[in-house]
Amino acid sequence: MISSIVRVVSGVGVASGVRAILGVVPHERRSSRRAKASVVGLCLVSLAVACVAAARPARGYPLSTDVAFGGFYGNGGEYSLPSIVNLVAHPPAHAESRDRVGAYITNGSHVAFPPATTISVRDNAIGETIGIVAGAGAHVSFPAGAGVEANESAIGDSIGLVAEYDSLSAIRGSFTLTEAGNGSTFGIHAEDAATVEFSGSVTATEDGNGNAVGVFARDSATVHFSGVMNLFENGNGDALPFHLIEGARLVSTGSFVVAELGNSSRAGALVAGSASARLDGGAISIRSDGNAGQPPALLELADAAVVRIGGGVYQVLHREMPVTPLIAVNGEAELRIAGRGFDRPLGAIDETAGEIAGLLADGQPFRFAFTRAAGASIVLVPEASVGALALVGGAAAAATLRRSLAVGRRR
Repeated sequence: MISSIVRVVSGVGVASGVRAILGVVPHERRSSRRAKASVVGLCLVSLAVACVAAARPARGYPLSTDVAFGGFYGNGGEYSLPSIVNLVAHPPAHAESRDRVGAYITNGSHVAFPPATTISVRDNAIGETIGIVAGAGAHVSFPAGAGVEANESAIGDSIGLVAEYDSLSAIRGSFTLTEAGNGSTFGIHAEDAATVEFSGSVTATEDGNGNAVGVFARDSATVHFSGVMNLFENGNGDALPFHLIEGARLVSTGSFVVAELGNSSRAGALVAGSASARLDGGAISIRSDGNAGQPPALLELADAAVVRIGGGVYQVLHREMPVTPLIAVNGEAELRIAGRGFDRPLGAIDETAGEIAGLLADGQPFRFAFTRAAGASIVLVPEASVGALALVGGAAAAATLRRSLAVGRRR
């Protein structure tokens, strides 16, 4: 039984392409899901799927012209939900080309889902399957106990959360994502000026020709990640813990567990453009048992990207054998490692290839192999320079987000 009110609207669109062509050079395709909704009716449903038609593009970006929703929240202000919410967006028995979204929150709407929330999204033709879309002005709270299941079996992506515009999302529930066709899986897809605080869990399985990506962020989106991301790539695509481009920002104390079991050699994280990542704890664990001849890099930096590592555990297994995690610093990118007890002096490293060992700011021992382009830099800094300040900054930003969400719920 569907226990929420589903609004049937016109003028709502969800982009049909979130297919990122991942590589050292980041893709430039826009995959925004822009919405500008005008509510034209209400219907209370007891089963299955609510549909919308007559979409029009916003800001000129290409959008899908046909979307099926499990629940649409676009009236603005605070929504009062029942204690049990079941949202379903499933296709009919016959193949039907349509994007499917479990819950779409936009137009300044504030939605705090109860712990007993189940969102199920499936597609068997051409279209995306998306658990939650946080649109313009949306405040979304998805607590522990709540769950999203998104299954794409044909042509399209399977995505847990799409966060766009100036939305604020606090996600503590679980996402289970599968893709068996020609799309990709994304745990979190953030863009524009969206802010995401994620302390839940994702299990994403890619069995087709696409990629398995934990966090994809672009524009000036910010993601605070303290959850668990499990990625399994069994087909012909890549597996990336996170992929950041443009001015996106990631602050992580969470864990990324990646298994690349298919035909690709890319199973590490990629930070490009002017994006930045701060890794203050948690773990990145990569297992590569597929057909790749060379071990994957743990992390690649390109363009003017900046990455600071102050904590965490990092390991790479290639065909069940441990290898020294490799960080490739290309272009004019900068890698800063904060800690103590380094096996070389503090400051910039002159070599273009080699290994670094010591203790990170959180006390974890590390050993990295590295390559450095002529215009790039690798700098060793005392632990207080990045570690302590990073933790304070990350905590302050997360607290601000929580306060904003709380205010939104009281409106």
